[in-house]
Amino acid sequence: MASDYRQAITEILTEEGIEYFEGGKNVSHGSINIQCPFCSDHSNHCGIFIDSMRFHCWLCGETGQFVKLLKEATHKSEHILRNLIREKTQEVDVEGIKEKVHSYHSADQRDVIEEISMKREVTWPELAKKIRKGYKYPFLNEWLKKRGYTKKVLQKHKCRICLSGFWGGRLLVPILIGNEIKGFVGVDVTGEKEVKYKMSDAVCKDYVYGLDSIEGDTIIIVEGILDQWRTEKNCVGTFGTEMTPAQKWLILSRKPKKLIISLDGDAYLKAKTRMVPLFKGLVEEIAVVKYPELHDPDSYGKKYGVEKLHRLIDEAEIID
Repeated sequence: MASDYRQAITEILTEEGIEYFEGGKNVSHGSINIQCPFCSDHSNHCGIFIDSMRFHCWLCGETGQFVKLLKEATHKSEHILRNLIREKTQEVDVEGIKEKVHSYHSADQRDVIEEISMKREVTWPELAKKIRKGYKYPFLNEWLKKRGYTKKVLQKHKCRICLSGFWGGRLLVPILIGNEIKGFVGVDVTGEKEVKYKMSDAVCKDYVYGLDSIEGDTIIIVEGILDQWRTEKNCVGTFGTEMTPAQKWLILSRKPKKLIISLDGDAYLKAKTRMVPLFKGLVEEIAVVKYPELHDPDSYGKKYGVEKLHRLIDEAEIID
């Protein structure tokens, strides 16, 4: 599979009359951006990632394969658009490869996902600095105080900080699997950026954060990095409430007997109606945590303590 679809993407966008941007505001490294056709995007928040031909809108959160984006933008049939993609890439489209995930037994899922997307080198931005205990990073100390964390936590999770450049003002949190960096998430610590969380590339969405923390046969699923930090052991973050097939099989590859879905307070019903069905019949027991309104695992644990957080998780509602 080609590692860089830049030419194919730009040719298709040009032929379809879709304005695109390869640099400037909102454009991440390794992406080409357009105005998102799924929302009231006032700029170019929708990034198409050249290594995977996936897209993600940083404004509305819509994500998926390139063909889905083209269909919404052009209103042409999926069949025509898939043929166009095949013609430009001269390969089987990425969606077809992703569908291979479903044809394997769950015990083999990790190998399949590695075959698709994990065999790649991820490097830190040149300006990324290691977190040093005695150094006074602008904005970072205030952010840590507000969140209730210390630099020791950042060092534990092997984070870095960028003070300037494209990733300037962001804490860089690595996604580690087997202590190998598969990507990173840039967290705004200034409070001034329009996009609070920015991923190094779209492939990150197919991983889960904290997979290496799994030791037992119970796995807690949360939405974000800070929720995972607060919950800690046997907890993974999915980068939102929508789960990809690859994320699902990564979780199942650890052969859990019980899953506890611990999403934000406003996502309780979504957890029951959209996430639970993904695992129904694949694990012995599924439970859903209900947080008070306006709380999530991070904020609840910060306010009431980690011990009370885990008591609430242990009392999660079992779904029949």
